[in-house]
Amino acid sequence: MRRALLAIPLALLAASVAAQERPAVPSENDPRATEPPPRPPAGDTPERAARLFEAIVRDDPNHAREFFFPREPFLILKGIADPGRYWDVLWRHYERDIHELHASLPEGATFDRFVMSRRGGWVERRQEANALPYWACRHSWIYYRAGEREQRFEIRTLINWGPRWYVTHLR
Repeated sequence: MRRALLAIPLALLAASVAAQERPAVPSENDPRATEPPPRPPAGDTPERAARLFEAIVRDDPNHAREFFFPREPFLILKGIADPGRYWDVLWRHYERDIHELHASLPEGATFDRFVMSRRGGWVERRQEANALPYWACRHSWIYYRAGEREQRFEIRTLINWGPRWYVTHLR
């Protein structure tokens, strides 16, 4: 009996700690929403895209880590058996893409601008194996200059968490 009484407070403590570690779900990603919220504006996405370009120039994925979808919200967002494993795969792809873009970048290339696409849309719960809904933006572009020549590369998928946009698929 005494052991059972001790188990209850320990279970409550564990649940409390787990709840504190999980980030709150922003209103923009509320699973109870019956209508999609307005599409979040670009906000600071152009500045973070410029930092991604710097990361490519430096060949340093960690320099643009804050532009990649954060792990803890991803664990809540994805409704799959092992979202942490999938996040790890996506992060490795992001690293690989930055290294590959670095290798293809002409010497002296400079960031010009970020153009956020209007393609994509509201992704409801249970679509694309998601536990929560979100806005997706597909096929945005980073433009850069190499000498007098303008060039670009695609950011394949951005998704929102709250009002902020994050990369999930670079190439």
